[in-house]
Amino acid sequence: MYYFRGNIKYELVKPKVRKPKKGNKESKFKNIQYAFYVNFFSDVAYMKDDFTAESNTLNNDLLYSWGLGLDLISYYDLVLRFEYSFTSIGTSGFFFGFGMPI
Repeated sequence: MYYFRGNIKYELVKPKVRKPKKGNKESKFKNIQYAFYVNFFSDVAYMKDDFTAESNTLNNDLLYSWGLGLDLISYYDLVLRFEYSFTSIGTSGFFFGFGMPI
């Protein structure tokens, strides 16, 4: 099995800290941190499997996907990711994910 993953990011909004208005002293979150990134990603894979070749229609094929996304990074490096991707088998879709950056 061979697998390659690439990602290019562009900083859309630099990391900022938004402070609350002066009259709002009871806020639990005194500062709101955020940053936005636009990214282009691609994945390429190839797998050779001689044992399940009859039942797996994607065996011994070059598989790839690519797409565009928007990442919102907030507290503790939490990433909210919105992506639209296209695949080599002709499917596409919008995806939402969250997690920590790698």
